[in-house]
Amino acid sequence: MSEETFWQLTEFADKLEVHYTTVNTYFKNLEKQKIHYVNRLESGHKIYDSLDLKIGYQILEMKQKGWTLSAIYNFLKDTPPFELRPFPDEYPSTGNELTTEIILAELQTGFKKEMQNMLNEQTQKIREEILGEKLILLERSESDRLAARQQEITDRITNNRVRLELEIEALEEWSKKDPSERLMKVGLFRKEEDILKRDLFVKKYVSERIEERLKNEMGGSAE
Repeated sequence: MSEETFWQLTEFADKLEVHYTTVNTYFKNLEKQKIHYVNRLESGHKIYDSLDLKIGYQILEMKQKGWTLSAIYNFLKDTPPFELRPFPDEYPSTGNELTTEIILAELQTGFKKEMQNMLNEQTQKIREEILGEKLILLERSESDRLAARQQEITDRITNNRVRLELEIEALEEWSKKDPSERLMKVGLFRKEEDILKRDLFVKKYVSERIEERLKNEMGGSAE
């Protein structure tokens, strides 16, 4: 029995050799036009698989042949060359907000630069407003506050990353299970994945491992 592979946005973009913001735009537009649905983890983060990879290659191939994105979307909508993933009944209408995947990716890739800019701006503001010995004391206090804030952001990113890693591990373990455990009968001749059972499996897998994994990641400081 083959095992399914799952990727986060940045990992998936690396497979396609395209920047993750571009990949996110492709699949966000596919969902906005109700052409193809991207699976979500329990946390709400998108998770990409072999079908999404196949679609990504299809888009890139057609773009290389001179197709516009609008024409590609219409082609996939009207005459798809392979079966696309349908939308769940509870799928909400999409807006123009940034996805959590993009937010997390930006935090991970631009964290050091952002924090340095914050430190520079705060330090400059203090120097302009305060003089003398009071300036020295406030700079010290602000440095401590920023250090604490930096640690808080670092811990939050680590927590999100570890949770995503565990959810992906859980999905991979779920995919190894016998079809009789993963699928449920729908109608007379069709079976579909038992989504509720899968989500409960992922939730339990994460809850049983996240504390120990965070302790390892944070040097034993996770509560």
